[in-house]
Amino acid sequence: MSLPLDQQFYEHAVEAMPTYKGLPMICVGGLHEMMADLARAQLSAGARVLDVGCGRGAFSLRLADLGFDVDACDLRDLCMCRDRVRFMLGAAEAIEPETRYDAIFMLELLEHVESPFEVIRRYTHFLRPGGRLYISTPNVDSDLSRAWFLLTGDHWYFERRHQLADGHITPIHDFQLEHFAERSPLEIVSRLEGPDGRAVRPGLLWLLWHGSRLRRWLSGRALQGGATRITVFRLPDDDG
Repeated sequence: MSLPLDQQFYEHAVEAMPTYKGLPMICVGGLHEMMADLARAQLSAGARVLDVGCGRGAFSLRLADLGFDVDACDLRDLCMCRDRVRFMLGAAEAIEPETRYDAIFMLELLEHVESPFEVIRRYTHFLRPGGRLYISTPNVDSDLSRAWFLLTGDHWYFERRHQLADGHITPIHDFQLEHFAERSPLEIVSRLEGPDGRAVRPGLLWLLWHGSRLRRWLSGRALQGGATRITVFRLPDDDG
């Protein structure tokens, strides 16, 4: 019996991905390093953290190397660093941690699930007061994604081939996360653009891309270039 298309892609992709201590980093290049820097700057030494959708465990291992107390979970039983982290097998929608965390990481996860805001709401209950939730998703609000949508009717990274091979089924916009935060205990404390290694050659897409950037500039809105959008939420302390 053959593997599902998204799993076939996963197994093929790991062969070409850069690695951390031998574990493949299946993400936009530079994302794990950027998120590790954020964790180092914002979390206390020894903080209890959860990596949701850990894959082979490259980011989980990186967090453990930074001195954090790490739990990890994934739908597939592929984690390769169980000597350093506590691994839980199961879908993000079903995992039931037995503790609360100082930080929860969802890197390149929510675009793969059918109800991303239910997942965020669920894991809010597993944050300690003052805890942070780190989310990264493909940046569908980027100038390039807007130009691609105008050209093709699909968001960048959400074409049919990405739906079938990568499992990208749910694009998430900034305004949706803002709307969610307004109606949840969480507050958005920062937004960042992740690394962007995409190059656009001169042509119709190049013209539309620059047209989108010009329109944003003329309207006074910030330009967006990163392939990945990072949003950091915080659960307020009990005393507010």
